[in-house]
Amino acid sequence: MINNKINGLTIKINRLKKNLTLSQAAKGICSISYLSKIENGSLDPQSDIEQLMFMRLEIPNEEAKQLPSIEELSYQLTKGYREILLDNKIGVIEAYNEIRQNYTDLILHPNINFKYVLFELRYYLLIHDLPSAYENLNYLNQFSNHLSTQEIYFYTYCKGILFSMKKDYNIGLKYLLEAQNLQEQLDLNNDRISYHVSLTYSHLNKPLLAIENGRKAIKSLECIELTSNERNIRLILAINYGKLKMFSHALIEYEIVLERVLEVGTKKDVAMIYYNIALLYVKSNDSDQSIIYFLKSLNYRSKEDPYYFSTKRLLAREYFTLMKYNKALFLIEEAYQLVDKTQNIEEYFKIKLLRYQIINRDKYNKEAISFLEKKVLPFFIKHERGDLIVEYSELLSEYFSRKQQYKKAHMYIQQAFVYKNNLLRGDN
Repeated sequence: MINNKINGLTIKINRLKKNLTLSQAAKGICSISYLSKIENGSLDPQSDIEQLMFMRLEIPNEEAKQLPSIEELSYQLTKGYREILLDNKIGVIEAYNEIRQNYTDLILHPNINFKYVLFELRYYLLIHDLPSAYENLNYLNQFSNHLSTQEIYFYTYCKGILFSMKKDYNIGLKYLLEAQNLQEQLDLNNDRISYHVSLTYSHLNKPLLAIENGRKAIKSLECIELTSNERNIRLILAINYGKLKMFSHALIEYEIVLERVLEVGTKKDVAMIYYNIALLYVKSNDSDQSIIYFLKSLNYRSKEDPYYFSTKRLLAREYFTLMKYNKALFLIEEAYQLVDKTQNIEEYFKIKLLRYQIINRDKYNKEAISFLEKKVLPFFIKHERGDLIVEYSELLSEYFSRKQQYKKAHMYIQQAFVYKNNLLRGDN
């Protein structure tokens, strides 16, 4: 029999997995305080009480014999963690399924349980099963004083990813930075944490910090000779260079990614890179180049692609900017007829607004302004789309300023100012 501390931990792990309280588990066997001391490892239980507790919780009684199998499971988990580091979703899923199929009886053993639960937690994050990931976090939180420093690092790292995925970016960043500090103390090499820190800073509209951590991730990635994560990191760099209007730097990053995805990427990957390059040219006021890349993006998209309609709309907008009204009208009419407003109401509003503008060949025509003021802007305020609230509030302010309705113009520019500040603070 292994020592009382391990046995106490075994009892606690299995009790919690069965959703039993201390009172329920102890009933008819011992007092609640006696069981609590066993679980904390501060009391060596009488053998008959230990046997009864093991029977109640259906725990195998000869765990020492399982140690060779536990070592095998530990090896399988290490392989699974390697697939996580490689960002190989298929490999992680295969590792998870193999472990669940072959080692179910061992995953509750205290020598391996935390390592397994942390792997399972990362698996849930990878497949975007946030409720299950949150359940694992709560489970591990009950054993925080039993976790090793390395397990605390991985637990904190996963907590940061989870909150960021829930769009609680400030909380997510707090845990990611804590994990990053632990990583440095443990002298671990993991480019993924710098990637997640960079991504979270990007969501918080802090491009300089996003770029700093993105470059750190690229450097770490080169050191361990892994390239599978490079695309996502370089995309973050490109997007944030674009935010800083460092267009040549952004274009270099996009071109590196484009070269890779043309070789090994999917049509969806290629379409998205062309789309992002087109947006970069939109920001630099180069409509001719943006049109070229929006057209390239469309060549790789089907009507079932969620970005199909936004690509059509943005292409129409660039033709409208160049006063090529017939081409703009053809594109926007096609998009307007095909978009399903019940499934994609946000895109429907954007398309209908641009359609008013193109038909009337006037960005500020009354139909467009009325629709924007009464339907579009209230919708995006309700759904807290700060970037679009700023864009459309500024447009309304310009319109009312032209009409010399300065009170309304001031109201909308103030609204734009408030939401722009919220974006800078990461509140939207």
